[in-house]
Amino acid sequence: MSKEEEKNEKNNDMTEIIKAFKYFDKINNGKIDISDLKFSLTHFGDKMTEDEFYKILIKANIDIEKNTNLDYMKLIKFFNNK
Repeated sequence: MSKEEEKNEKNNDMTEIIKAFKYFDKINNGKIDISDLKFSLTHFGDKMTEDEFYKILIKANIDIEKNTNLDYMKLIKFFNNK
């Protein structure tokens, strides 16, 4: 796969991820409830464990002690830079 194809595939993946987050963004403010995100990631698709979920939040410097809502663009930027 060429660099251009890899870039296009990554952009398509990010577009799909943004669409999924927007589904949970009930008031269209760029934030989703962390419990909704946790439920969907631990119950659907390639299910992750709760431990994996919390490790991702820690690596992305997302403090769930202070926030119940997550700015999903912060999480997307974290994944995009990996």
